[in-house]
Amino acid sequence: MFLDHIIMKDNAFLEDYNTIKKNLQYKGGKIPRWYTFLKENITINNQGRLLFDLDKPIIQNPMAPRPPTPPVDGNTLHHPKRSQQWVTSWIPHLSDIVYGKLLSTNNFPNCCPVSYMEHWVHKDISASSLHTSPRSTPNILIRCQGCAQHFSYYVGDMRPKCIIQVKHKDLILLEALPKKKKEDLFPRPNVPIKDFQLLKYSHPNYRLMAFNDHLIQRGYNSTVNF
Repeated sequence: MFLDHIIMKDNAFLEDYNTIKKNLQYKGGKIPRWYTFLKENITINNQGRLLFDLDKPIIQNPMAPRPPTPPVDGNTLHHPKRSQQWVTSWIPHLSDIVYGKLLSTNNFPNCCPVSYMEHWVHKDISASSLHTSPRSTPNILIRCQGCAQHFSYYVGDMRPKCIIQVKHKDLILLEALPKKKKEDLFPRPNVPIKDFQLLKYSHPNYRLMAFNDHLIQRGYNSTVNF
């Protein structure tokens, strides 16, 4: 376990142990001594504010398209519905990617930028698809109806049933196809056109891209060169 696994997305606070425990294989027992030690030695108040700044330089992957980072501001930037962008990010404890539509971004002083997105999930239609390989199968997204990744403390538009908090620097922009492409899709998912989205590239393509980006940002060599 590394420090970035047990601190909040803004790199300013130690996570509550109950939140950390959700991602552990063994979830029983008392609060461990290592957590108590960290709480007593690297935080300055009961809220878990870290007594140091994490100023390690961010390694950027120049091949990954990203949403722009808003300027430092004490207010949250809410993205208007018509300009909300499609994004994905690698989630290490899931060993998988999450998809979403960007709702808002915080870039508070002395904190790392954090974004919130409406969670959408990949719909596997390989069983009914005429395509013969995963990479040729259309990448269809539908809204998540609620899952364990939901961030329940979000302040903003509460209509989405599942909202995910993620470090802004980890987001990768996606390209969604126009409505005409969805209308021409066959076979089409059994949901109204407005309730699903069709992405330009396959699910395996985005999954590999996000995983490579995760490795590059942490100083490792990527597994594949695109």
